[in-house]
Amino acid sequence: NSCYELYNGSWGDMYTNWQSLDISMYVLPTVCPTSTPSYNLTVNPSSLSYTAAGESKTVTVTSDTSWTATSSANWLTVSPASGSNNGTITAVASANTSSSQRTATITVSGSGITRTISVTQAGVSYNLTVNPTSLSYTANGETKTVTVTSNTSWTATSSASWLTVSRASGSNNGTITAVAAVNTSTQQRTANITVSGEGLEKTITVTQKASNSIIPSGKKDVTGLKNWNSCKNKT
Repeated sequence: NSCYELYNGSWGDMYTNWQSLDISMYVLPTVCPTSTPSYNLTVNPSSLSYTAAGESKTVTVTSDTSWTATSSANWLTVSPASGSNNGTITAVASANTSSSQRTATITVSGSGITRTISVTQAGVSYNLTVNPTSLSYTANGETKTVTVTSNTSWTATSSASWLTVSRASGSNNGTITAVAAVNTSTQQRTANITVSGEGLEKTITVTQKASNSIIPSGKKDVTGLKNWNSCKNKT
């Protein structure tokens, strides 16, 4: 693979010496020009989209050289971190516990060529429901329960001192116990239980009857019977 260039002397010199021509006098060795190898490196797909729950996806690398793969975010891992020629990269996104979308980039580089894969992951969609949405108490006071269905943390508060809630906070699904004290007033009273979490808010409407409807423990409501006897005595 030697390279040569012709002697740059005059034609007269070559003619005079033609009978004893020494080719080495006219063909001189020189440095061969170097050519830069042409490498290729492509990735497919060039973008990835993940659900909030987290997933594993693959990227195909087509190449004729060695390459490395890196992730710009700690929630997105890539393996293998390097390879040669054609190969596959596995990209795993962990669960996104935020309601905000997040982004990252996978960079594949080799022999001066760089390819990027854009990555997006959806934010979690929170839900919060309560059942029932209203409670009705007797004047005597009672204990009732509310079922919370959720995939996030939440708090529960009462708007009135006569109505207490326990558990005041929880996470995911759970049950709230709401206790109403005896109503000694002759007026019906109302309150609200508010359950909140991750920007969501649910309200349970609470009513309690007035004290004139209190029935002593162990006694029967004989109001109707008294009215019946009164009518009977008039006949």
